[in-house]
Amino acid sequence: LYSCGSKVYYVNSESGNDANSGKSPNKTWASLQKVNQTIFQPGDKILFKSGTSYYGQLEPKGSGIKDKPILIDRYGTGKKPAIHGEGKELHKLLLYNVEYWEIRNLEITNTGKEREANRRGVIVRAENFGNCHHIVLDSLEIHHVNGSLVKKDGGGSAILWENFGKNTPTRFADLIIQNNHLHHCGRNGINGKGNTNRDKWFPSTGVIIRNNLLEHIPGDGIVPIGCEGAVIEH
Repeated sequence: LYSCGSKVYYVNSESGNDANSGKSPNKTWASLQKVNQTIFQPGDKILFKSGTSYYGQLEPKGSGIKDKPILIDRYGTGKKPAIHGEGKELHKLLLYNVEYWEIRNLEITNTGKEREANRRGVIVRAENFGNCHHIVLDSLEIHHVNGSLVKKDGGGSAILWENFGKNTPTRFADLIIQNNHLHHCGRNGINGKGNTNRDKWFPSTGVIIRNNLLEHIPGDGIVPIGCEGAVIEH
């Protein structure tokens, strides 16, 4: 349950209109662009209609707070909402310098005409942010992300998290990646980049990677870097 003031927004690419309020299944938004233009507040929900498809990048803004995360999920029955990047950017879903977000039940692809270094499905990035709290990626299907297969060129992956910053020490605190199906992604499945220099050691904590199925991943499967006490299971 969310306290008074939190809003629920509905998105339906088939029958919605970005001129609508988005606040009911009968007045849905239509596009990712409308979602990206909105700064969401603690406790808000953004729900995509099951069985619909979207093209472009999803880059939500705003942050939740403790016990009132912002949620992206689906509504209705049927297939997971599909979001296709078509390789036009190096990410399909980007969470940048936001916290207390939960992303659930989406299908994500990012296939370009040719393989490209550093192409990802999902990027979670914190830069000069301090402690970035409570990011959850749950029950996603991420597939056909054609990043480079050459590690030294930057590779690619289904999910990348990275934390860095010269001005403010930055790390993730409570990062959960669970119940996802990752397949046909190059080069890697799930990988992280963090603070590895022992002179500036500021490790991410509460990193849990569990119950994920990885198939047809030609490079590394799961690689946590710059963490303390990370758990990988099942």
